[in-house]
Amino acid sequence: MSLADLKLTIKDLSKSPTPKGRRILREIDENSDSSDKDRVRVEEEWTSDHEDYFNSIVSECKSIGNLMTKIMKKNKIYYKVFSLPTIILPLSLSVVDKYFTQDNDFIRVALLLLTGSLTAVNTFLNFGKKVSLYNEYSAKYNELALIIETMLIKRKRFRIDCDVFTEQIKNQYLNLNSSAPDT
Repeated sequence: MSLADLKLTIKDLSKSPTPKGRRILREIDENSDSSDKDRVRVEEEWTSDHEDYFNSIVSECKSIGNLMTKIMKKNKIYYKVFSLPTIILPLSLSVVDKYFTQDNDFIRVALLLLTGSLTAVNTFLNFGKKVSLYNEYSAKYNELALIIETMLIKRKRFRIDCDVFTEQIKNQYLNLNSSAPDT
């Protein structure tokens, strides 16, 4: 059956006063995917279940954010421990180098070897980058928690649609979890 025949059949049914014709038209209308039905779509209502769900995400975001902050602080200490000696040792060695004799040459070599080793560890583990990365993701998790808390503080009539907000938050949360550094 072609599209023109189908349209013709629908026109004939719409003129039909029979109950069967009206029933077929109702079924066609109910099964249609037209955008006219979008105007009568009802939004999802905010319930306590939604608020509990969002509060659980807020608590998870805050705990992950705090964990990221702790890891960032630990990496910051490691960065200082491994970076400062690589600056201080060569400078101090250049100042006291004139006091070394041939017999004390092993001290100079040992200090230079220590400086090289600390530089290698710092370069390989890259504590500075870790500090920056964990700080960034700590801020992102805390920001997501703040967005949710801000929405939950508002009265229900001033909030955005629950289904839209749920989708936005779920996507942001999953993206954060998938791209966050290991804890």
